[in-house]
Amino acid sequence: MSGGAGAFVVEYLKNGCIYMKLSGLIVLLVCFISIAHAETAKPGIPAALEVQIKKLTELLSDSHGSSPSEFWQVQAVSRNSVAVNFLALFTLEGYMYGNGWTQYLAVFEFAEGENGKPDSYPLVDFMPVGGKGCRTIPKLDVKTAYPNNYGDKIFTLDVLESTENDAPNFPTKKSTLDITLKYGRLTEQNQKCHGAWD
Repeated sequence: MSGGAGAFVVEYLKNGCIYMKLSGLIVLLVCFISIAHAETAKPGIPAALEVQIKKLTELLSDSHGSSPSEFWQVQAVSRNSVAVNFLALFTLEGYMYGNGWTQYLAVFEFAEGENGKPDSYPLVDFMPVGGKGCRTIPKLDVKTAYPNNYGDKIFTLDVLESTENDAPNFPTKKSTLDITLKYGRLTEQNQKCHGAWD
């Protein structure tokens, strides 16, 4: 084999090795991205729970309404350092071509998979908790009380309520909202906004 031919073969093999390494890196990168996306499609919200929230918003909405997922909020409720529920707060906008909006609170349980981590999130109940001209919950930061040993819970949320001087979408009065979870049903204590989102 001549020197020129030998150099050509060496160069060809070097390029081939580089190509194979680059191909391997690309495959690994694609796999990593796919696995990361499969674990959670949105930071802070497990992928399986996000699917459940999306299904619920679609059931509550019509072809004109929407629930921007970037505003969804989720909080785990724990007792004795063990998660017992997941709460989700989301907003439904544009229903029936309208310019109103309604905030909903939903409660989910969770079922553990083989690895001890939640792998499914059955819906327990949901209810409207805020809306135009009534009140809004700017941040989901729930405080939970356990009034008895039967599994009942009281969720306390910080809210902003509308006053007669406020624009409909800009409530200013700080207050709290107490919601009871009893026998799998959510009930607002001392309801203030009855009919506001009917």
